[in-house]
Amino acid sequence: MTTPEGLEDQLLGIVVAKERPDLEEEKNKLIVTGAENKRKLKEIEDEILRVLSSSEGNILEDEGAVNILQSSKVRKAGGAAGVGKPAGTC
Repeated sequence: MTTPEGLEDQLLGIVVAKERPDLEEEKNKLIVTGAENKRKLKEIEDEILRVLSSSEGNILEDEGAVNILQSSKVRKAGGAAGVGKPAGTC
């Protein structure tokens, strides 16, 4: 179904692509980066669920599980840094 908002977004994209191709390219890169981050987050979540479901007894005593959870925490924090921020901002 076509909506006025969708048509407006498409028209704005066309105008930006013509007048500011650098912004259009940056937008496309951000879209790709966002999709990659979502995929990585899903992988991390799946790995954590696998570890939790296969762990027996106290998970804090399972060194392998603790290591996976720690590395997942680090990867998640690293992937979240800068998400949603325009380039050139802190």
